[in-house]
Amino acid sequence: MPSTPIDQLKPRTIRGIKRLAKRIKKAEEIQYTAALNKAAQQAGFDNFLAANTAFKRGHFHG
Repeated sequence: MPSTPIDQLKPRTIRGIKRLAKRIKKAEEIQYTAALNKAAQQAGFDNFLAANTAFKRGHFHG
């Protein structure tokens, strides 16, 4: 079964964002913090900080 391209994944948890960020970091050879922001954007957030805040406050339910 072929895997989904990285740019089409949409994580629904902070853990999922972090896993995707590791894949992005490796694929694009960028810093982990930049990859976290890219992964969070794919999940619909402005950046990782916004995603983390939303999940901690319970404002996001995937």
